[in-house]
Amino acid sequence: MIGERIKLLRQKNSLTQKDIADMLEISRTAVNSWEMDVSVPSAAYLIELSKKLGTSVDFLLGLDKTASINVSGLTPDEVATLVDVANRFRAAHGCNPDSL
Repeated sequence: MIGERIKLLRQKNSLTQKDIADMLEISRTAVNSWEMDVSVPSAAYLIELSKKLGTSVDFLLGLDKTASINVSGLTPDEVATLVDVANRFRAAHGCNPDSL
């Protein structure tokens, strides 16, 4: 599960495994092992990954289904538009936003 989330966020941020490895000063093989669920990052690397990928450690661990996005620099109207779009996607998938 952790591996899937790392890979998903890495790809969404248009990063390669080497990019992540370079950011964390580790080998690309270590990142690949995480993504393949062969091994798991230490607590220190989970914290750094969450910072670099713009999410929470809870999301990476699968404890929180809520991914986050950075909305700094956006106007309140732009943030409201993003929330509206997310709610429309949830409704299309039969999800109740209040239950997530």
